[in-house]
Amino acid sequence: MMSRYTSYLALARQHNILEFTALQEEAFHSEYISDSRKNLFVIGETSSGKTLIPLLLYERAVLEAQRLEIPCPKMLFVVPYRALAAQKKLELDQFFENYDLNIVQSTGEFREHDLDIQFGHVDIAVMITEKVFNFQAREGGFLSKYDLLVLDEVGLIDNAERGIYFDFLFVWGVNTHRETKKLRMIALGTPFYNWDIYIKYYNFYPIFKSAARTVPLENNTIFYNKNGISQVEGDCDIVHRTTMWTASKLKKIENVYDQALKKCSDFDFPCPVRVPCRSDPSLFCGKIKGPCTSPVMILPEGINVHRYILQQICRHHLLQGQQVLIFVNNREEVINLSMFLYQSLRQLPELAEIFPPPPPVEACCKAVLEECGLNSDDVYGILEYEDGSEIRKECYQAFISGIAFHSAALPNELRTYIEMKLLASREMKIVCSTETLAFGINSSVDVVVIASLTKQEDGFVRMLTMNEYCNYIGRAGRLCVGVDISQLKGIVYTLVRDSQKEDWDKIRSGPLPCLNSPFYNDADEKMPFFLLNLIPDNTKDGIRFCQFFEIAMTMPRDRANADEELKGYVKNAVSFLTSHGLLEKISKPVPRGRGKKTGDAVYFLTKLGSRLRGYILGKSDYEKLENSVNDYVNSVYLEPDKITFIYQLLCTKHASSALKGVFENSNLKVSFETLCDFILSRETESAVDWPPIWLTKSNEKNIFVLAAVLAWCDGESIKSIYNRYGVQYALISKFSQQISYLVEIAKELIPISMDLKRQEFMKKWVSMAGKNQLSMMRWMDDESFIKQCDEKIIGAEKLAVSLYFGINTMIHKEIIDYLEQIGEESSELVARYALNSLSPVTAREFRKVILAYMFFERDMPQKWESQVERNDYMSLRRQRYLEVKNINPLIFRFFVSKFGSVFTDKID
Repeated sequence: MMSRYTSYLALARQHNILEFTALQEEAFHSEYISDSRKNLFVIGETSSGKTLIPLLLYERAVLEAQRLEIPCPKMLFVVPYRALAAQKKLELDQFFENYDLNIVQSTGEFREHDLDIQFGHVDIAVMITEKVFNFQAREGGFLSKYDLLVLDEVGLIDNAERGIYFDFLFVWGVNTHRETKKLRMIALGTPFYNWDIYIKYYNFYPIFKSAARTVPLENNTIFYNKNGISQVEGDCDIVHRTTMWTASKLKKIENVYDQALKKCSDFDFPCPVRVPCRSDPSLFCGKIKGPCTSPVMILPEGINVHRYILQQICRHHLLQGQQVLIFVNNREEVINLSMFLYQSLRQLPELAEIFPPPPPVEACCKAVLEECGLNSDDVYGILEYEDGSEIRKECYQAFISGIAFHSAALPNELRTYIEMKLLASREMKIVCSTETLAFGINSSVDVVVIASLTKQEDGFVRMLTMNEYCNYIGRAGRLCVGVDISQLKGIVYTLVRDSQKEDWDKIRSGPLPCLNSPFYNDADEKMPFFLLNLIPDNTKDGIRFCQFFEIAMTMPRDRANADEELKGYVKNAVSFLTSHGLLEKISKPVPRGRGKKTGDAVYFLTKLGSRLRGYILGKSDYEKLENSVNDYVNSVYLEPDKITFIYQLLCTKHASSALKGVFENSNLKVSFETLCDFILSRETESAVDWPPIWLTKSNEKNIFVLAAVLAWCDGESIKSIYNRYGVQYALISKFSQQISYLVEIAKELIPISMDLKRQEFMKKWVSMAGKNQLSMMRWMDDESFIKQCDEKIIGAEKLAVSLYFGINTMIHKEIIDYLEQIGEESSELVARYALNSLSPVTAREFRKVILAYMFFERDMPQKWESQVERNDYMSLRRQRYLEVKNINPLIFRFFVSKFGSVFTDKID
């Protein structure tokens, strides 16, 4: 009979995995590996093969289910980033291609399979942490529908924004495992943290192998300053210790005798710089009778020491046929650096075959955008500018030639294009990236360069942490299926300024940080919603304060978090939830001596509290949200003031955190008066006086942000938004999605707020006109009130979609109404473009429809300032016409019906 270990190895070899890594050997020899009662915490270096462990466990369970003819087991694979979700979905499709498995993904944008996932009607669901959190918080039994819960990249617990979601999943997963005896958890983490607290708290069985990295790393450190390279550690022979002068600086030294500069840096005597031994290592120094120990190199004009080092590293490894990934945590610098490398490397004669002359810019632009499914508007402000900047347009040629940049500023489609060219087809030779390729996806290349040890965060610059640094270098030399491990090696170069030597020592040799739950970070502000989501479902008898404290204690912590301090946070949180109507406090009488006396208070979830489970918000933001909803429904029967509503939401911490200095650093391209005119032109029939009181010069920054968001919701082109507000597509989209999240919460508050308004109004009416008059108010009866309430909720839902995808909902409604009148012929198209089923793909399609609508709605200019202006207009007209024609015949029919000859006439 085949042993357990042998059976797993046989499965692995069917996937062309010839042998296990040391970590996998440890795992599959473990007595716990096949015991579904044991939750596993797999701790391994990057490229140690952690992911294969749960995949083989699941595959064996599938085969066992087929043998016993029982239902297939279900796996929930959870990752922190949507880009990683897309990559993991592709990886699982390939791994299980020989099985008839229903494998789906669910992120903020991809929602079409959400119902099937919620009901457990899929075999494997790849989800981001926030979605799993939301599903389990709203329906406590969600996790129990699955047999295996895999938590990938759990080191993100240390991330202030995303870490808390992992903690909730740990708590819920362990509780579900204990209650159902079914769900098994496998956490995948790196050894760059001390995981002892988590393993102890949740009773995990650790799988850890303290061994050399499976794919060895060759580490090189290059110390430098503005005058040259001061030291090189490692086996690097690409660059050497040297002083670097430009030709002009050398000439100045020769013309003006400067003893300090001419002194040899190794020996206390003047150096005869006119003798070229310092710049020619083949010549001996006349003073020391040997090669110069402090050589001088002549730098080309316009290149600094840092860029020279990067250029030489790339040059060397390109000649070896290897890929290079360079990390720089600055969005603008990754663009500039990639263009420097493209322009300088292609001029080197030895790289002529690697960089043949590229096609013209226009051809490269068309090829890249068509493959991504984008147009020039989508990359406006990144690759396209009004002045037609050739420097940025060369990026298209660089992409085709195999040099690119990667950051969160890029549209998802372009980022995916670069990732696939780098990782799958390996057409990308060099990619300069922010940390999006360190944490966002599992990237693997031959060479990694850490070009900077600093990182910008919340307007400040800080040094990298050990975990961040280790994740960066972990991208080098990762495992490849079907390749002999002994043939693999990763190469790392770390560039360190001389002034950063002490910081560098701390990064590479500091103690492992011991993790505590983010639950305790900013505890007083976030604790109310943390507790709200941790309240068990089976609480029909209510919860006492001591139980809230026990709930809080389920989160991992060390003794630094004193019990008394935690009790204070819990007390304040319960008080907040009660005062804001999310909990109801009832004092239950208990027998004490004679009769019954008041006992401990018991708390029950209110209807509102139940509906707000699945969201996380700080106390101050929630109070702002309550006030904004009260203003939004200022009157039960009048149209809400959506503009003031959005303005109030963008002033919250939650929304402004997405800005990260973007708008502050943008050049305001329109005057404050123009901003005000734009906003005032949008006056609505609301119950609020117009103009609003916040429309003042002191709020210019927020008004500037508001105008950009409103233009996005109108469906305006990215080009138009960037030219006026200096904000790129990816950034305005992300910020608007943050506001959309708040609108989703706000719609749950609308019925409560409206009911209060209704009661206030009825009290005033009774005091003024008497009860008989009240009975005559037909529009205030229950049916009418529910209708008004529903309309405001629907309005908020539309606003949330408009913010998330940049859809003009008025134009959308007009087009959908037209399509619905057609009948069954258009039913599939109506379903595709319904607001509640939009995805990034269908939303992008419909934005093109809206842009065409807005174009043909405007009158054509009667005269032209120049022939160039006329040609540009005609070119754009043809583009809009063809976009409509290519999307769908029924959409084309709508435009013919709506605009007639304005749309169909050919204009010479």
